Amino acid sequence: MKKLLLINGSPRKGNCAIVLDRVATSVGSDVIVDTINLKDKNITDCYGCSMTCSFEKGCVKKDDMHDILIKMLECDLMVIACPNYFQNVTGVLKRFFDRTTPLYGERKLRNKKLIFLFIGGLPCEVTEATVPFCANGWTRPMKVKWLNTYILQATERNNFIDKESSEAKILNLIKEVNEELKIGD
Repeated sequence: MKKLLLINGSPRKGNCAIVLDRVATSVGSDVIVDTINLKDKNITDCYGCSMTCSFEKGCVKKDDMHDILIKMLECDLMVIACPNYFQNVTGVLKRFFDRTTPLYGERKLRNKKLIFLFIGGLPCEVTEATVPFCANGWTRPMKVKWLNTYILQATERNNFIDKESSEAKILNLIKEVNEELKIGD
């Protein structure tokens, strides 16, 4: 069975959750879907002890992050969704990125497939010019296989700007997820 890991980097249940829910319900019964809402997890700040940090030894922090790291290693595809906060990722997602350090040293996420979804109130062109740059600061050293980025504009919960374009992007995201998981194979 294929495994899809959906990670919501929003500090509230908003548009990222809405789109991730649609993705989760779009895959077949032959896919195990695990959705992680980072806001609901106990993830403390990283100490930055990267010289001694390793997955095998375990992190000195005892919180929910170890279980998330295992899910990341076991999945076939990750979709990380995040709102655009001040042309950057949220603090919740940044803390998560920092706490993946145990996977960094041995590049345990090398070639792990990843799709990003960013949603914010700014025009898509602004988000496209800034937020993916921030995400690259994590994907490049982790050596993940960043497949695509979907950017939507919304001002309120379930109030997407340019509804037709947003719906087309969501459908393309769903199609790409299904193709990457090769549903039925």
